[in-house]
Amino acid sequence: MKDINLSKSQCELIYNETLAKLAERIAGIQKEVSTDKLNENFMTHDPKEIIQTYLDYPMVLRKQNPIYSGNEDEELASAYLLCRFIGSAMNFQMARNVFGEFFNTNWGILQKHLSGSKLSKEEKEIYKNHIWHVFPRLNYQKILKNYGTDAGSLDDKHEDAIKNMLDVIKKRAVKNNPDGELTNLDYEEGRIYSRLCRTIIEACQFIESQGGPVAYLKRVEEVIADPKLSDVKKVQKLSKEIRKNVYGFGPALSNDFFREMGINIFSKPDTHTVHFFEELLPELEQLPKKCKIEDIISSIILEIAAGISNEKKTISANQVDKVIWLLKSGRFHLHYGKNKKTGKVKKYADLWDDKEVSDFCSSLRKKLNL
Repeated sequence: MKDINLSKSQCELIYNETLAKLAERIAGIQKEVSTDKLNENFMTHDPKEIIQTYLDYPMVLRKQNPIYSGNEDEELASAYLLCRFIGSAMNFQMARNVFGEFFNTNWGILQKHLSGSKLSKEEKEIYKNHIWHVFPRLNYQKILKNYGTDAGSLDDKHEDAIKNMLDVIKKRAVKNNPDGELTNLDYEEGRIYSRLCRTIIEACQFIESQGGPVAYLKRVEEVIADPKLSDVKKVQKLSKEIRKNVYGFGPALSNDFFREMGINIFSKPDTHTVHFFEELLPELEQLPKKCKIEDIISSIILEIAAGISNEKKTISANQVDKVIWLLKSGRFHLHYGKNKKTGKVKKYADLWDDKEVSDFCSSLRKKLNL
């Protein structure tokens, strides 16, 4: 495959054109939707301000990391890490809705509760369905002890432990949503909840192998701050370690794990981002089969971020990815509206169809002289 080396001007053009198109899309959506789909803030603010909310969001996530905030409590760090592992493990299309029917992993609200702060009525409803209630305190050591497995387990499928975990999860699921589809919680290798249980076990084993949650989170910070490593090497080092040790984590979800910690060199090249770059850079189709498309696109996103950053402004890979993802997916998740009758959040999306993506990328390729 011919190397894709983008010049600084090409990086700037890709980002600026995508940013402008996103602002145009937002302005169009504002004219078409009602506040039960997207909230009042979305409807009344300038598109540039709305975009900035998403560009600033990684720092919101970063500050939720106990270690980043200077708190070295082991139990809190364990709960934080397992929220992240479970949240990312369920962050793909099929799993997201199946998991969300009964549970959530909202760390912001759990952290608020653990700090002793008073929850609002809406926050109490979210807290009530938190996965925290299934595995009290999300303590990795207690989970390993309760389900008879440890870092040296020879049973790499953990079948007995998974069946026991599913029984506990099912009891809470019935309480959270009696009308939910409980068959999803029956044991079957490869099924979403069976996969999740194996992920939780191996995440706990991984945390233990790293010397505990505080030690691991500190090591992540050390890798991120290492001046001897390029951003690409940092991403590869941390991401591949998760893939190797925790079941269910491929390139996209391992990157998502760190991205949702607010670590800004990580992007999550999911189906939307991959589709965008495959249209923009058809050369990617010539990749050898052994190459992971997500890894290549992650590197390209880092290249674009480096190309547009200068002394006056820094744009991260996370931010580049977010602009492209919002443009393609139309999922403005920080601005979801609510059903006026039930008060429930409506996860509205205005997905760009294949022709719209193709037309935009074709026009951009011409401007890039590709």
